[in-house]
Amino acid sequence: MHRTVASKGEGVAEVVDRFEEHLMFLRESGGLERRRRRRLEQRLRDLLEGRLWAEFRARLSDDAWRESLEALAERRRTPHDVAADLVGRAGIATED
Repeated sequence: MHRTVASKGEGVAEVVDRFEEHLMFLRESGGLERRRRRRLEQRLRDLLEGRLWAEFRARLSDDAWRESLEALAERRRTPHDVAADLVGRAGIATED
């Protein structure tokens, strides 16, 4: 940990040096590339989830969605049962 007072310029050069050293370490150890890949994977997952969710919801009526939520809220059905039912209503084939 380094104490800095940016308004006085105290310790700033040391912080920059430590940052650059850490960046070099990450590059050399492959950590930078691993982080980059994790970010790309997460971005791809987010995009796919968004598109798949939009497609899924477009296939369901609002009534079916509301009825399913009510059944869950009233504890008449389990989340697993409701999910399986909604996937079927949306016409999505699954392998059990």
